[in-house]
Formats: sequence, structure tokens, C-alpha cells
Amino acid sequence: MIGSSFGADMWDRQQHEAILKNVQTVIERLSAVGGRTLGTSVGSARRRKTEQDFDAQADLLRKIMAMARTTVWC
Repeated sequence: MIGSSFGADMWDRQQHEAILKNVQTVIERLSAVGGRTLGTSVGSARRRKTEQDFDAQADLLRKIMAMARTTVWC
């Protein structure tokens, strides 16, 4: 396995804690089988996203990148 894809409503700050828990599990399992790539999808708000939505996505993606850097495969 070279990688996996992960998607969630990253624009919704209320979901960030749960999303981070799920991402941690995916990263750990991906690393355990030798995977080195994690693709992400930030989710559709089914409306025009606001600046706050984009800021929330960016904040969460930074946390995910930091989390991934602590694994064996980064």
C-alpha cells in the first residue's frame, strides 16, 4: 500500500476534534502497513464557503500535517 485518502467536513470547526481522532487512527494504520501518502478532501458545505470556513479548513489541515510529521513515514 502506498497511501490512502481521507475526507471530512474540515470547514466545520465543531467537527475538528472528532476528525483529528479519525485522522490519527488513519495515519497510524497507514504507517503500520508502510503507506507514505495521505490524500485529503476538505468536504463540501453545499453552499458558498465563508472566510471563516476556509480559515477552519486551513487550521485543521495544519494540525493534520503536524500530526503526520510525527509518524515514521514522514
